[in-house]
Amino acid sequence: MDTARRRGIGWVAGLPIAVVLTWLGWNVLDAGSSMGLGEPGFWGIVLITLALYLTNVGRLALLAVLMIVEPSWWSDVTRVTFPDPGVWHFLGFALLALVVGMSNARWADKRDRSRR
Repeated sequence: MDTARRRGIGWVAGLPIAVVLTWLGWNVLDAGSSMGLGEPGFWGIVLITLALYLTNVGRLALLAVLMIVEPSWWSDVTRVTFPDPGVWHFLGFALLALVVGMSNARWADKRDRSRR
C-alpha cells in the first residue's frame, strides 16, 4: 500500500478518536466551562475537533464555510476568561492539546519523508 493511501486511512481512523478526546476534554473534564464557554452539542464538538485537527489551510477553509453558511454565528458575543485552576481542567486541556498534536505529528512525518 502506498504512503498516501496509508496517510489517508490514518487520518480517517484518527478523526473519531480525536472527536472522543475532544468531547472528554471539553464536556467531561469541563475545559470549556472553566473558560466561561458552554457545552456544545454533537456538531459543536465535531467542529471544535476539526478546528483542532486540521492544518492551517483546513482551518481557514472551515471558517470560510462557516462564515458563508451561517454568518449570524459570529455575532454571538462570549466572554472568554482565564481557566479556573484545577487538575481536571488541566487534564481537559491536555487532551485538547493531544488532538492538536495528532495533527502536527501527522504533518511532521510527511515533512520528514519528503526531506529524504
